[in-house]
Amino acid sequence: MNGVLEWLLLTLLLTAAFLVFLLWRTPYFITRTVIRGLGRRLGGPPWNRFLIGGVPTSGVDRVVRTSPDVIYMFGAFDASRGPVLVRCAVPDDGTYWCISAYAKNTDNFYCRDDRGAQNRDFNLVIAGPRGEYAKRGDEEVVRAPGARGVIIVRAVIKNREDAEEAARIQELLKRTTIAPCSQAQHAAPVLARRGRQVP
Repeated sequence: MNGVLEWLLLTLLLTAAFLVFLLWRTPYFITRTVIRGLGRRLGGPPWNRFLIGGVPTSGVDRVVRTSPDVIYMFGAFDASRGPVLVRCAVPDDGTYWCISAYAKNTDNFYCRDDRGAQNRDFNLVIAGPRGEYAKRGDEEVVRAPGARGVIIVRAVIKNREDAEEAARIQELLKRTTIAPCSQAQHAAPVLARRGRQVP
């Protein structure tokens, strides 16, 4: 009987350890998979670049349970060699807009929407956990829990069937750019498209 009890306790202990390990590592695996996919779609390293989506359509959309009325822009930041500057362009016509930054374990460490933004255009500086950065002017500076992570920018389309409206939202999203602070003055947006193309 003692042998069976020991076997059961060992099985329970190993199962619990495996579940804890799985719950701890799964978010990192998800983020790594997303970043690798972003790099494949951009045709190179994904760091400090954005991929803009089109109007979500069935069968083309790769985001699970995405909102059909939102155009997304995905990016991966790398602050391991210094802070990263995200130049944010917030719509001034009442269109819902939001930027969120996530650590590699999927924790959301920054979020700002059009209502919370004090200025229509603002600079967000993401510094790594060990990076130093002296704030300039009205910049928003946030310290990421890790050197690398994911950024998602969203904007709502009022009428998803209106190609002009979708194109306007995409152009608005393109005004949000990302680059290392050391290169930010000369950086142009790096964009690719996905989803239904707007004529």
